[in-house]
Amino acid sequence: MKAQIVQIDPHDDYHSVRDKMAWARTQRLVLVWPSRPGVLNRRIDLVLMHRHAHTIGAQLGVVAQDPDV
Repeated sequence: MKAQIVQIDPHDDYHSVRDKMAWARTQRLVLVWPSRPGVLNRRIDLVLMHRHAHTIGAQLGVVAQDPDV
């Protein structure tokens, strides 16, 4: 099973990341979090992305340098 890597850009918000996830059309998604602080810094953003992944039937993985993410 292949995983689709979704790069989060520094200017992305929750809605643009959600659109990228929907376009991936795979069962496994890997979000690559930008190293710039302050991008999608609310915990609810990550929770909503996880819920959206579950809704579209995908497993979600996150790669980030920020330990809070």
